[in-house]
Amino acid sequence: MGKYFIAIALPEPLSSEVQKIRLEVAGLFGCKAALRSPPHITLHLPFEWKRNREKDLFKGFSSGHFEWPLRLQLSGFSYFGLRVFFAVVKPCPALISLQKGVVRQAQTQLHLLNEVQNLRPFHPHVTLAFRDIKKETFGKILKHFEDVDFNRDFTTESFHLLRLEKEGWKCIGSL
Repeated sequence: MGKYFIAIALPEPLSSEVQKIRLEVAGLFGCKAALRSPPHITLHLPFEWKRNREKDLFKGFSSGHFEWPLRLQLSGFSYFGLRVFFAVVKPCPALISLQKGVVRQAQTQLHLLNEVQNLRPFHPHVTLAFRDIKKETFGKILKHFEDVDFNRDFTTESFHLLRLEKEGWKCIGSL
């Protein structure tokens, strides 16, 4: 079995720019967990799947009808509780529709049921630090980035399948 998730991988040069911010957070505050995946916007939470049936994942999404291109905007920073620091993705109807379509396709074509996914509202974001943030450090991270102007636009025409490897999450293809 392997562990997978579905996301929009940020394109270059934006991906490198976001990775630079993650490296800054890791260097200054010791938060390295976010470095285990490429910068992305999660569309479907992690799930388990047989590695020898990976092709079925690609086939399961090939019949979906998704509207492209998708224009997205990152705008500033925010956080969830004291556990996650992220770049805000401005919600837009097309992104919300895409995420719902991905989840619906996963359920109907691949029989992937993710109870946590069904309980949480979709809150698009690009994680910069999480899991290994210490409570005493969280306020310092927010203070460090409070005056940073971060507004970026990008266009995408696909979403991606990521697989967990020993060194972290790797993008293994477009869906």
